[in-house]
Amino acid sequence: MIKKLLLTVLFIVLPCAAFAFLENYNNYQYLIGDRAAGFGGAYCAIANDSTALWYNPAGLANINDKRLNISANTYSYLTRNSKHYWQIEESAGQYETLDLKEQDVSVVPTSVAYARKLQFLGNDTLAFGIFVPLQDSLEASIAGKAYGTLNVDLHAAYRINSKAYYGL
Repeated sequence: MIKKLLLTVLFIVLPCAAFAFLENYNNYQYLIGDRAAGFGGAYCAIANDSTALWYNPAGLANINDKRLNISANTYSYLTRNSKHYWQIEESAGQYETLDLKEQDVSVVPTSVAYARKLQFLGNDTLAFGIFVPLQDSLEASIAGKAYGTLNVDLHAAYRINSKAYYGL
């Protein structure tokens, strides 16, 4: 009986453990904006400045004035020369070694966000933002690859009452 119980628990718990690793790929690990950095990331639920576009668009309804937020947080440059990085077997016992020359430039994250209370319908807000949560460029002498992401968001929010918001 105990053996069956342990097996049942293992079959339930082990698949869940695979999803625990997915947090590494969540873009919210990057702190976009000065307030989010000041709060150490504890900012999603109370976002009420222009960076609410990234964290919680419903928070735009709490903005009472014009907000402009420009943020550039981290830049890094890496260059590396590795001798005998790859070894390719051309024929039985014959190997060719390849050197790797690599340059890597990373920008994490950069954002520009603007939000303004319009008051066409009473409590409505319009916001525009450009967010670059990760821009990474890699050049190598053997293989080159460049990739990055760019999010351009336009949101609108309407405060129905003190507890309800509508946003798109």
